[in-house]
Amino acid sequence: MVEQSVDQKIKDCIDNNKNFVLDAGAGSGKTHTLIETLKNLLEWRGKEYGYTGRKIACITYTNVAADEIMSRINDDPRVHVSTIHSFLWSIIGNYQKELKESIIEMYGTLESEKNGENLAAELEYKDISYMDYRDFRKGKIGHDDVIELSYLMFKTYPKLSRIVADLYPVIFIDEYQDTSEKVIDIILNIIGARHKDRVLIGLFGDWMQSIYASGVGNVNPKDRGLERIVKEENYRSSKRVVQVLNKIRGDICGDIYQSPKLDLAGQARFYYKKNGDNKSVLEDLLEKLGDDKSWGSDMKILALTNKLVAQNSGWENLHSIYNMHSKKDSRFKVENILKGNDPYGGFYDYVENIISAYEKNDNVELYKIFRNQFNQEKYVNKFGMFKRDLSRCLSDLKNRCDSGSLGDVSSFVLNEDMFPKNPDIKRLLREVSSETVYSGSSEKGSVRYLKDCEYSEVRALWRYRDEMTPFSTQHGTKGTEYKNIIAILDNGGWSMYNFESALTGNNNKKSNSIYNRSLNILYVSLSRAKENLAVLMVEPNDNVLDAACNIFGEDNVYEL
Repeated sequence: MVEQSVDQKIKDCIDNNKNFVLDAGAGSGKTHTLIETLKNLLEWRGKEYGYTGRKIACITYTNVAADEIMSRINDDPRVHVSTIHSFLWSIIGNYQKELKESIIEMYGTLESEKNGENLAAELEYKDISYMDYRDFRKGKIGHDDVIELSYLMFKTYPKLSRIVADLYPVIFIDEYQDTSEKVIDIILNIIGARHKDRVLIGLFGDWMQSIYASGVGNVNPKDRGLERIVKEENYRSSKRVVQVLNKIRGDICGDIYQSPKLDLAGQARFYYKKNGDNKSVLEDLLEKLGDDKSWGSDMKILALTNKLVAQNSGWENLHSIYNMHSKKDSRFKVENILKGNDPYGGFYDYVENIISAYEKNDNVELYKIFRNQFNQEKYVNKFGMFKRDLSRCLSDLKNRCDSGSLGDVSSFVLNEDMFPKNPDIKRLLREVSSETVYSGSSEKGSVRYLKDCEYSEVRALWRYRDEMTPFSTQHGTKGTEYKNIIAILDNGGWSMYNFESALTGNNNKKSNSIYNRSLNILYVSLSRAKENLAVLMVEPNDNVLDAACNIFGEDNVYEL
């Protein structure tokens, strides 16, 4: 008997109106299969959809993914591609009366107690809108509210399910493992159960690539009446990398064994050191790999947390300072500096853009920077005033950025009047350049700690944020691929992860969630590698080394 192809299995499910889940291992071409399924459906049933005005609903996780899918089906109007939140809002947002009733049911008591007001009266004459934040008094709901309210409304008002069934005979969910449990319940257990003869549901993803706590993870196909279809090919990684992935996913999990489709041998090795710190051991590994011509400079170094990235990429003190600040002022979060929207973000960007243009001898860019920061009169006067000494000024600035503190750079920029009159930023800069303690901060988390921080750490952070370094968090690489990967196995003091248990397959039921979370992020990290993979661990115990020998092979386990 000839084994059916994945495409044929999906077609059989469609022909028999059988809900299915496609589990596609890393590098298997899941998105390609989703796109081909959409194209095939349009070929088979496109005329019917055109006549009736019904559409295929394709729900995905991000706007970027939605845009990619739309571009690959040539923006076909018979397919409604949207994010989860947009899809749900497109349904519930049209039913304002029911929406208000649901808001009052879910939040009315809490809000009334909090504000001493009647929420129902406040919402009576307001239209509810969907925003990035929640403000019920102004009729605004946020991202989390959309899912919670949708769940309640679909359970309470059967007409919503009928509307979806009338509009969408087919509903596909991309990256199902990252989709909220409540959304999966809406699609499968409410819409699907109530209209099983009218709606076909297909889930595309991979439960082992579930790395977000908000996602459903494994949908347990048998329990939900889904036909499970598996893609066993790997079009991304070399033979050695696939062998390691099969040991993790096949041997440890008893799940998918992939077959490599690339005629590429590659490397997959485990490196360790019995003592030391991640930074120094990583340096040893990079020196060793530097002698290996197959690696070259095209690599990505993955660490679990931003703290570990900071330690290895030169902004450890800056990371610690922001962590101290965040306890007293939420603006001083590491997440904010990475997005460039912390209180000093504009200043960092301004200085780094100036230095970048100066190092490139790009006078046109310098002209634009100064022109954009000052009003016309101020700019003309200013530029004309120090144009003669501009080279000296920028040279001095660069020297301070290279070898001075953040306080030195702040003082220089203020004294040279190089920054526009932004009162808030100027106040902060004055505090950094002096001994003044930032108001609202404890002594331990004062701005004077920033004052003494080497500005080179700001430069290192800026380079990392703009992807000018090989470093990344393991979560940040999902959906990407790189020629060579170095994965640092260290939980960074984060109790939510345990790489030792993931490698050894030691699943203690008491910490089942930690084990699964660790196993999944390990699988995602290692599966990013196209050609060569190096896994690095400091102070592994004997059980871990035994597991490494089993997974990688004894000949591929090296002590540094």
